[in-house]
Amino acid sequence: MDKRLIYSVVLKVLFLLAFLVLLIVLVKSLFTASDETNKHREKDVTLVSLDLKGLIKGDVRKARWKGKDIGVLNRKGNRILYHTKYLAKIPHESVNSGLRSLRKEYFVYYNHGDSGNCPLFKEADGFKDTCSGTRFDTSGREIGKGLQGARLEIPPHYFQGDKLFIGVWREE
Repeated sequence: MDKRLIYSVVLKVLFLLAFLVLLIVLVKSLFTASDETNKHREKDVTLVSLDLKGLIKGDVRKARWKGKDIGVLNRKGNRILYHTKYLAKIPHESVNSGLRSLRKEYFVYYNHGDSGNCPLFKEADGFKDTCSGTRFDTSGREIGKGLQGARLEIPPHYFQGDKLFIGVWREE
């Protein structure tokens, strides 16, 4: 028997086995991906709670909700830069239009600026987008731009005593 014929048969069998294994993995991944997506959806609808006790003036506490970083700035006693003509576009009537928060002593925001995914750096008078260099005041508006400037997004949240709940709007 010729060795070339044996090697040819062995290579064809190995190729068919590899193709079969690859096909099984592909089919299996289609079904497990849908299970993971359902689990992820269940995780998204939950509330995230933060205890704000001990949060010192000027400090930021961070959390994660719906796959995004959330920041909470304690701005008690800070000079708050705002003007009431800048209305917040938040779907909740109890939000203070100048401060863009349910409580004036805290500012709750998504921890990314106008660049999209880069985190914000806390400065003395506000925030700075680490990628674009854009500066924001402690109410989330771009410094020096007024109504035309970018604004930090605000997640749905509410306060209950010293706890902050992120995930839904609710009046106090």
